[in-house]
Amino acid sequence: MKKKATQKIKPTPEYDSERETRVLLEEVGSDVKKIAEQVGSNSLELMKLGKMEKDIVEVKSELGTVKIAVMENSRGIRGNSAGIQENSNRLDRIEKKLDTVTTDLEKRVGKLEVVR
Repeated sequence: MKKKATQKIKPTPEYDSERETRVLLEEVGSDVKKIAEQVGSNSLELMKLGKMEKDIVEVKSELGTVKIAVMENSRGIRGNSAGIQENSNRLDRIEKKLDTVTTDLEKRVGKLEVVR
């Protein structure tokens, strides 16, 4: 059996446009696939951002609570500092009185020893 000679089809403008159309469709399909993948990726990122936003709101709320506690503690510390200063002043007065009384007692004891 003889093989038939295959005829080469010469590209005609119509044939070229069909081929071009197929190539373009493949490119468009590839681009659409890339866009769909990117949209999916962006959707995941947006969900992560939504969770981060909730976390930030929660942290801000906790920070407000901490600020209030710090202000209350600062007031308490100032009050304690004033109390400590007052106690220090009282202690100084007591020490002065004690020194005076001790000095007076030492003088009396000294006089009694001289008399004996």
